[in-house]
Amino acid sequence: MGQSLVFCNRLVVPHLCDNHAIQVCFFMDTPQTWIIHILYRNRFIMIRRIVALILLSGLIGSLSVSAQREFTFKRLNAANGISSNYVVDLAQDKAGNIWIASESGLSRFDGSQFTQYNTSNSDITSNELNAIYYNAYDNTLWVGTQRDGLCVFDCLQQRFTHFYDANNMITNDVTSIVPATDGGLWIVHYHLGVDYYDNRKQSFTSFRTKDVKGLEGNFWCAADNGKGQLLVGQHADGLSVIDLKTRTCKNYRHNPDDPNSLPGNTVKCIYIDKGKNIWVGTTQGLALFNMEQERFISFRHDENNPHSLISNQINSIGEDLDGNIWICTHMGGVSMLNMHANTFTSPENMTFCNIGVTGDLHGLSSPNASCFLQDCFGNIWIGNYRGGLDFLSYKRPDFQMLAFDTSRDGKAVGKQVWGIAFDNRGRLWAGGENEVAIFQNRSLWKVIPLEKGIMPYTHVSVIYKDRSGMLWFGMYRDGVLRCDPNTGTVTRIPINEPYAEICTFYEDADKLWIGTQNGLFSCQNDKIRREDRINGQLVDPMVHGILRDRQGKLWVGTFGKGFFIFNAENKLVKRIDTSGGLTSNAINYLYQASEGDIWAATRGGLVHITDTKTYSFQIFGTSQGLPDNNVRSIIEDDAGQIWLSTNKGISVWKNDRGQFCNYTYTQGVPQGDFMDGAVGKDKDGNLYFGSQNGICYFHPSLIEDNEQIASIKITGVRSYGDNAQNEQNATFEPIEDNEVRIPYNSNTLTLSFNVMDFTQSQQVEYAYLMEGLNKTWFETHSQNSITFHSLLPGEYVFKVKARLPNQPFGDDFAAVKIVVTPPFWLTWYAKLLYVVLVGCFCYWLMRSYKRKLTLESRLSLEHHQHENDKKLNNERLRFYTNITHELRTPLTLILGPLEDLLADKTLPAGVVNKISIIHDNANRLLNLINQILEFRKTETENRKLKVAQDDLGKLVQEIGIKYKELNRNPNVGINIRITADNTVIYYDSEIITIIIDNLMSNALKYTPKGEITLSLDASEENGVRYTEITVADTGHGISKESLNHIFERYYQGEGKYQASGSGIGLSLVKSLADLHQATVDVQSEVDKGSRFTLRLLTENTYPNTSHRSIVTRNRNEQTELADARSETKPIILLVEDNRDICEYIRSSFGEKYEVLVANDGKEGWDIASNRIPNIIVSDIMMPVMDGIELCKAVKEDMRTSHIPVILLTAKDTIQDKEEGYAAGADSFITKPFSARLLNSRIDNILDNRKKLAKVIIAGLKTEDEPENDGEPEQKLSNLDKEFLQKVTAIVEEHLNMEKMDLAFIADKMCMSHSTLYRKIKGLTEMSANEFVRKIKIRKSLELISDGGYSIAEIADLTGFSSVAYFRQCFKDEYGVTPTEYLKQDKR
Repeated sequence: MGQSLVFCNRLVVPHLCDNHAIQVCFFMDTPQTWIIHILYRNRFIMIRRIVALILLSGLIGSLSVSAQREFTFKRLNAANGISSNYVVDLAQDKAGNIWIASESGLSRFDGSQFTQYNTSNSDITSNELNAIYYNAYDNTLWVGTQRDGLCVFDCLQQRFTHFYDANNMITNDVTSIVPATDGGLWIVHYHLGVDYYDNRKQSFTSFRTKDVKGLEGNFWCAADNGKGQLLVGQHADGLSVIDLKTRTCKNYRHNPDDPNSLPGNTVKCIYIDKGKNIWVGTTQGLALFNMEQERFISFRHDENNPHSLISNQINSIGEDLDGNIWICTHMGGVSMLNMHANTFTSPENMTFCNIGVTGDLHGLSSPNASCFLQDCFGNIWIGNYRGGLDFLSYKRPDFQMLAFDTSRDGKAVGKQVWGIAFDNRGRLWAGGENEVAIFQNRSLWKVIPLEKGIMPYTHVSVIYKDRSGMLWFGMYRDGVLRCDPNTGTVTRIPINEPYAEICTFYEDADKLWIGTQNGLFSCQNDKIRREDRINGQLVDPMVHGILRDRQGKLWVGTFGKGFFIFNAENKLVKRIDTSGGLTSNAINYLYQASEGDIWAATRGGLVHITDTKTYSFQIFGTSQGLPDNNVRSIIEDDAGQIWLSTNKGISVWKNDRGQFCNYTYTQGVPQGDFMDGAVGKDKDGNLYFGSQNGICYFHPSLIEDNEQIASIKITGVRSYGDNAQNEQNATFEPIEDNEVRIPYNSNTLTLSFNVMDFTQSQQVEYAYLMEGLNKTWFETHSQNSITFHSLLPGEYVFKVKARLPNQPFGDDFAAVKIVVTPPFWLTWYAKLLYVVLVGCFCYWLMRSYKRKLTLESRLSLEHHQHENDKKLNNERLRFYTNITHELRTPLTLILGPLEDLLADKTLPAGVVNKISIIHDNANRLLNLINQILEFRKTETENRKLKVAQDDLGKLVQEIGIKYKELNRNPNVGINIRITADNTVIYYDSEIITIIIDNLMSNALKYTPKGEITLSLDASEENGVRYTEITVADTGHGISKESLNHIFERYYQGEGKYQASGSGIGLSLVKSLADLHQATVDVQSEVDKGSRFTLRLLTENTYPNTSHRSIVTRNRNEQTELADARSETKPIILLVEDNRDICEYIRSSFGEKYEVLVANDGKEGWDIASNRIPNIIVSDIMMPVMDGIELCKAVKEDMRTSHIPVILLTAKDTIQDKEEGYAAGADSFITKPFSARLLNSRIDNILDNRKKLAKVIIAGLKTEDEPENDGEPEQKLSNLDKEFLQKVTAIVEEHLNMEKMDLAFIADKMCMSHSTLYRKIKGLTEMSANEFVRKIKIRKSLELISDGGYSIAEIADLTGFSSVAYFRQCFKDEYGVTPTEYLKQDKR
């Protein structure tokens, strides 16, 4: 068999990546038969099936050409994703990835897509690469660059590390990386020598030219023979063999005179095959080196021998699993040498199988083959310099194409084929555009142009062979042609139909039926006639299918109205269309199977007429697994299976399975539509289908449906942060021990998976399952990546499995565990901490709850105790209040008479002295009672701050005047000084009064002689304004020892001047000052006096305390009262339930006033409403009706609203006074009081009333006078104003009434005579008649001023009885007569 070798092909049981492969070598013993030799090369090999014999027919042409035609390559280049078409080296890692080194970067191919690594997207140091090598020791890829050292890519961690000349390497230029026999690596440098890398020690050992004797020049390659020798190929310096132990070198060079010398001095590659043969590739040929004999057997290209080496410029040498040597050459292609079939008798007798550039897929893409690789599946990869990658599968394509091409857009594409038929010699006739192609042994033999008498741009729609062997051509819109296949003569057969478009032929017993777009025709004796009888029964004239069944019925398939079935007499017997169950009325083609059943290709699926007698049929479409419903052609293979073409490929109906098997472009089926009826079968059982892209052929028996699929791999996991699915932001996650760990904030990830065998990867369909997320397998079809968004922290298992077309999914799958690590607050130790914290919290909660219960119980007890204390304190306060009232009442009876006695100048001095002692002690008792009451209020927290904005200066002035009036010591002078400009501030007048009273009392107590000054000043400190109340005296002073304690409760100093006391006065002052948010300071020197200062914040508005409004008292302006007359004594109404007080006041005021007495408020009101007194003095606390209610009743009645009311009270709180003022009280006097003080207050109020009356009379006006906005009018109450307005209106309304008496006005006002009289008298200090006359005189003044009336008319209009009386009254009022006034007015 030595020289009979033409081609060595391989059948490899797929997917035995780790040395599990079967090589099948084909040898040709005869031109027709291939004998298959199965070579077992690994003990783990499992053979699924043994191919015994494959018959190939029609081998013609030269031996080498026929062999090359059996190769079918796939192209992969830059358009598919490779970094560059200039490929320099190839490698495969243990995962099955193919690595491609080029001059523009590194690429990785996972069977589906390319990933590029270059300087712009990775840490690789250079894009200009020379060599790559996969180091299985640590799963790394070593990349040698042209000038930038070594880059080592960790396939697990997906990152580069670098080695430079600074890392003990010789230089940065790396030309080759090859394995050492001890597991290390040899790195060849173009300059200076070779480095050895020890994988275990991770260190370099250099073999420099200067260190190796005899080694010099530049270096391309190396090979380790395992005998302590390293063969190094050099540039222009031949082959050097380095003794690694002795570091010596022996050099071999080309000798033109020695045929056994090296063929060339530039050695580009060295390869030691499995048989330990050393192959040396030079630029002048290939050599087989025998080291023992030191001889070279050279192989060179012989232009006269097609089986010689294809080119002398060797780039790379490799070996496939069969032991075939593959030689990649420059400017030639690839030569393959079968080591089993050749005997080394002489170089001339060696037969190479050469693969060059053919311009189609049966040859290389470039003549510059740079490298060779056979992957673990048995596929061959050839790297081309300029042409990218050429891929040669271990399995020949199931579906192949006949070479019938044309150029379209610069690319070779298959021509459209409309009709197919075989002649009697087995030649294939294919109808194209204006031509017919003839194929013999599946090679294009001849093309017959159809030009003469043929329409341009027409095509042969259908080719039909009749019984005589003649071929009939049905033309598109150009009638019928007939061809003699033996001679190639083409004859036109006339048809009486212009532009006849022929669709189908069918030969019957006596005629040839012709179906056209315009009806049915028949041909007999070369004459074509129209079948009018049948056409008349056809609803649709477009005939696309004709055949006769075994019952003799003629079936006509139309393009628009379904089937028409005729009997032997051409009478329509049956019609089948969509109304009868068809899915489409468009019939593309009819075919009768060997069993007599009819198959119809329609645009609505495949129709199977199972019984032509009963017309029963089945319909198969996409719902039954057909990829497309537009069926174009049908044929039956030798096994009885029905094959059909659709717009999406080729399908076969598997009757035993009840399903379709579908084949598409991934299995070699051409893309694009197939043609109606373009189908045929040769004598060997091969099927042919015509399409828009040429003729597809295959042998049905070689189509495997149970092909073993390669194992699936998970090729990568990429994670993204914050759902930003951007490749630039992707992080490649390493898969360690089938586990991937990603952080919680990068929990969007994409998993890529693939079948690494490129032979199958384009056909595979996938399904995946993510355990932990769902429990269902999801099919992705051909998509080989899946993205999961925002995975929650936890553990998941991603599983993926694959299948080939027309196969079910198996049980095998690839899996990877995915762990999304939680944030630190969700980790197990954090959760443990939470449990501990929750436990502690629960424990704390229980303890707190228990403690809460205890506290609640204790608080409840304390609350009850507090409430009891509060009630007790309130009772005590009420007791103190009541007892104070009770104590103050007798003190009034004591102090009042005592003051009267002291005022009596007739008493002896001794008596006066005793009375004075009694009076002083009574005052001390009164002050003590007041202090006890205030101290109790403060102690029980019943004292609340209630501020109002008022004039503090007036309050200080009033208090000072009070002490000035009550001072009995003629040796002590009391001064009042107010220097502050703005004395209107927020303050609590009651608290300020108590503080000043205590300070003034102390000053009077400890100042027997000298001066006491009460002052109000303004100051500023650090930008803060203060209002200061100071009480300064020139008395005894306070010792330094006592100064720090005088504000302490119950403290009493010790000294010669210490007076007896309770020790609560100054403590009360300090407590009240603190309550008022003020400070109190003291400065004192013994025998010089003391100075107490109360400092208030001027701008403090006390936002967190209660505020009260100021009730304005009726303080009358100081005006003179003219012509005040009192005909009788003024009436005082005294309302008091204490008889002693009543008697004391009656006796004190009886001479000056008429005193009316009432014992309660109700009795007082009755007297007041009847007698209309001049003033009312009433106690507050009384039975039946208290003083506040009495005051309110008085002020709300028009009859009594003008009467002043003085309230007597032992309750001198602000609340009491506010309530009294709100009811209309004019003044308050606190018990105990003296008759002199009460008399002074009554006189003052009555004098103010008289002054107000004068103002009222002076400001009296009529309705015609302009408004007078004087303040006195505003001082009247609303009821008094209303009273005066009503009286004035009555007078003015009856102005001319001469006798307008009191009775008339009283009747109009609904008042008694006496009440009206006293009301007018009380308001105006005038009688009613005087008041009426005053109104009339003022009205007359208006009339005089108008000038429209005479004096007599004015007197009459104003109701005067005579002009003389009018003149007298006018003169009394204005000092001049009316005439004189008129003259003055005119002037």
